[in-house]
Amino acid sequence: MARERWRLVAAVAVQLAVLALVPARQLLAGMHGTEVTLATAPVDPFDTFSGPFVALAYEVEQPCLAVDVDATVFVTVQRGEPAWTFVSLDRERPPASDGRVSLRATCRPGRASLDSAGRFYLPQEQATDVERMLRPNGGPRMSALVDVLVDGAGNVALRRLRVGGRTFGQ
Repeated sequence: MARERWRLVAAVAVQLAVLALVPARQLLAGMHGTEVTLATAPVDPFDTFSGPFVALAYEVEQPCLAVDVDATVFVTVQRGEPAWTFVSLDRERPPASDGRVSLRATCRPGRASLDSAGRFYLPQEQATDVERMLRPNGGPRMSALVDVLVDGAGNVALRRLRVGGRTFGQ
């Protein structure tokens, strides 16, 4: 019995020591470390099987509060200008109504992401142009408009991307 207790105490002590070392390394580096500046490498969005793409996020994608990660939800939007606007985030697809559409989404950490709408695939030159237009001179991200088709079940198909007076896609 005493031997088992000793093993338990030793195992807990080792785990606590490992946990204490993690922040200790950061604190020591902050107090006694040498400042180093590193250049960042640009990330070129590319899917090995599908090619270059533009990563998309939408204003209507809202936080998933009190909903499990990877749960299916529906983002309901209503007609607006120049873009449709957020109405609600629901666990069940609301009944169809005039001027409103519900889009299928998945709860991810931080927000509900529209299913099948996060990547707009383009030829490399166009994808580079769009990224440049969306982030001029490395500054803040500009907005763009994306035209999608939504079926009765809330499934989304990307159709067109409009940015800087140019249209990409169908």
